[in-house]
Amino acid sequence: EKKYMEGGENSPYYAKEIHLFAYDQFMGTAWSSVLMKNQKAPADEAFTGISYRYYLNGNTLNLLTLEELDGKYDLYLRRIDTNTGKAEAPKAAGLNVANDKNIAYVKDFTAWLSNRDLVTVVRPSKKANSLQLRRLQIK
Repeated sequence: EKKYMEGGENSPYYAKEIHLFAYDQFMGTAWSSVLMKNQKAPADEAFTGISYRYYLNGNTLNLLTLEELDGKYDLYLRRIDTNTGKAEAPKAAGLNVANDKNIAYVKDFTAWLSNRDLVTVVRPSKKANSLQLRRLQIK
């Protein structure tokens, strides 16, 4: 994952891409790909405010990120086939998390229960004064 700071001491932190690759049985590169994303965290959250949570289910790698895509700020799920490196388009979880300078998602408290079921802690925009434990069932 490529992470960086924008500038000085109190500038935001960014993660814009994830580099994925796999090796064959002879340690040669079987495939490689780059996933573009748009994550930003305030200076007080630093690199802990960006990144992803993952879950490997057979040959499918599931990545969950908090980012803004097409003007919508939400948790996004991407699925990658580990045999080929082919990635599905990101799918929004539909949580409508708060988009302000305060913590909106606590990725350290995200737990995958199965490939289609997980729990996470978010701060929704409608109840922006508190963090909530939410269960997500992925279709």
